[in-house]
Amino acid sequence: MGIGEQILKEAPDLGTGNEEWEENRRAFWRMHSELLAQGYEGKWVAVYQGKVVDVDEDFGALVKRVRERFGYVPVYIQKVQPDGMPVYKIRRL
Repeated sequence: MGIGEQILKEAPDLGTGNEEWEENRRAFWRMHSELLAQGYEGKWVAVYQGKVVDVDEDFGALVKRVRERFGYVPVYIQKVQPDGMPVYKIRRL
């Protein structure tokens, strides 16, 4: 079991009240090992509708592009790291 599956299994429901955001979070962890294998380590990944929609080394640039492309929607953004941290919760961009 990869770290992504382990964290997903152990992660508590944070009670966001937003099922779409939670599904994007779960999708990130399902893809975590694959993202590492594809060379995304150290990069910020934006997940929307269960898919990676953008990647960047610059968090601010990523947020700006995702907002311009999708508007204010529940997107899960996290830096891809072997230990899975840090987590930044942004309900709507």
